[in-house]
Amino acid sequence: MTDGEARKHHHHSSSSMKMEFKRAVAAAAMTKLMETSYNEDAAAHYVNVYLGGSIYPSKGSNEAIEALKSYRGKITAPKALQSPVESIALSRVHYDATLKGLAGYRLAPLPAAQLLIKTMLVNIGMKPPIF
Repeated sequence: MTDGEARKHHHHSSSSMKMEFKRAVAAAAMTKLMETSYNEDAAAHYVNVYLGGSIYPSKGSNEAIEALKSYRGKITAPKALQSPVESIALSRVHYDATLKGLAGYRLAPLPAAQLLIKTMLVNIGMKPPIF
């Protein structure tokens, strides 16, 4: 591998890891919403309204909602940490760490999900909504 190829590979890997982190946080927000009266579809829709363009930029709204539900299912599967797909195992680690970090704040589920959404938006340079 040439230096140029290595830099391109590193950039792709870095971008891919950032996207996996964003999706794991979005999945954690869904989980918090599902601890309230939101079902899986409603939780995915809620998260997609605010984060869809940043976690699935090439998908339309309905496709992004389905992709987020599928993604959350993959990373919350019982054997996700043993997945041969490195991104799934890594995303599960991010997902678990996000939920564990939130637990220390003792927020109710809806404010916890909203905090994750606001934090993600601020980190990508967008103005967060007022919930």
